[in-house]
Amino acid sequence: MKKLLPLIFAFAICLLPQTAFSWDDAGHKVVAYIAWENMTPEARTKAIEILLSAPEDSGLAWLLPTDGRSFETRRREFFEIASTWSDIVRDTKSPNRRTKYHKGEWHYTNYFWKQVDGLPVEVSELKPAQTNIVERLFFLQNAITTESTNPKDKAIYLAWILHLVGDIHQPLHTSARVTDIEPKGDLGANLFYLEPKKEIPEGSREFRLNLHAYWDGILRYALKRGVEECDGDYIEKVGAKLIKEFPQKKFANIMKQGRFDGWAQEGFTTTQKEVYPAMLKRDEQPSKKYEQAVVKISERAMALAGYRLAQMLNEILK
Repeated sequence: MKKLLPLIFAFAICLLPQTAFSWDDAGHKVVAYIAWENMTPEARTKAIEILLSAPEDSGLAWLLPTDGRSFETRRREFFEIASTWSDIVRDTKSPNRRTKYHKGEWHYTNYFWKQVDGLPVEVSELKPAQTNIVERLFFLQNAITTESTNPKDKAIYLAWILHLVGDIHQPLHTSARVTDIEPKGDLGANLFYLEPKKEIPEGSREFRLNLHAYWDGILRYALKRGVEECDGDYIEKVGAKLIKEFPQKKFANIMKQGRFDGWAQEGFTTTQKEVYPAMLKRDEQPSKKYEQAVVKISERAMALAGYRLAQMLNEILK
């Protein structure tokens, strides 16, 4: 049965409906696609070699498609899917894998701030947690480049790098806005709802769209996947579009810029300036104008994340 899992997984990917893909999934794959297109052949080969060394109980190596397409195409798609592995292991249907590999606090950091007379003011008495996305990326980079690191651990660490470089470029993974309603911060806008509270049957779980989920899902709103469009084709189409619209030369002066702590500060600044305009109201759907602004910011961020990920991997996978 285990030998059939990769083939079943690859086939199922093309059958999933368009609504199954959001920034959490498609956005990370687009970042990985852009990175792959800008990696050296040596870095690509080394990355695949490392990922395939993952422990069996992680399920990571099973994500390599085994259909009849070219090996190069299947390698690239494996690399893209691996960027979503750290979200896949959240699944409560695999409790042992979740307990061992899921690390919720790794996905973000919180720089605290508030708005005073329409201007951002940092809240210095509130600090980011000690374990956070910036600290973890420094750790993971060092662990990957240490020769004594166990190959199985390196596979897990590389999968985390693929994911967290994408996460750190989503502005709301770096920010917690303090208000009278949220004196300890809004958890990256997870507490800022965009629809009214609903009446739900007893025992049911309520889902209310919040601002964080809206930013995560912006790809779904802006660049919709065709009903019969395969996941691989969709990711390639969107990735190629962003490479064309945001060529790497546009980012020449900011490719490194402080690396991980600097990248997080970029997202924090974007959040302060762009995420909470006066036109945005609690319990209301965002306007078309706001959606267009989110699309513009997100597309640029995904392209920059892909180029930075490629540069990072080209350096550490020599």
